[in-house]
Parts: sequence; structure tokens; C-alpha cells
Amino acid sequence: MNAVPVRLRVASLQGGQVSLVNMGSTPLRAAAVEAALAGGAAPADAAAHAAEGTSAAADIRATREYREHLARVLTTRALTEAAARA
Repeated sequence: MNAVPVRLRVASLQGGQVSLVNMGSTPLRAAAVEAALAGGAAPADAAAHAAEGTSAAADIRATREYREHLARVLTTRALTEAAARA
């Protein structure tokens, strides 16, 4: 199964940077999530935008829809944990 690791550098969540892999041909920044965080959105609300601007491909391991769902779920988990530590 492919994962969608999220890398987050946090001083506060408003300055968070989120990176995704397996959501396009190269790793990419989740700009919509970062914008939502900059606007003060809660972690779960910001993570709902994780699949925006991506071009996840379907293959024998996962459908595009599953990859998009996984990006949202794992981003929610990462942001929630980061918020608890901030």
C-alpha cells in the first residue's frame, strides 16, 4: 500500500508546511492546506483540502479516489498531532 507521508515544520500551525508524495509525478506542497492554516483553519478543516491541486494516478495498488482520501486522512492526523505539540 502506498502512503502519503506529511512533513510539517511548525512554529505554529499557521506557519505549517505540508508536503505530499504519491499524489502526482513528483512530491508536492499542499498549497490549499497551507493557505487554510494561514487563515486560521482548524487542523481537520485545513486537511479537507489536501487533495486539491493534486493529480494522483490510479494503478494496481490504489485508485485515485483512495489516494485522495488517504491524503486527507493522513494530513488530518499529522496536523492534529502537530497542534497538540504546538
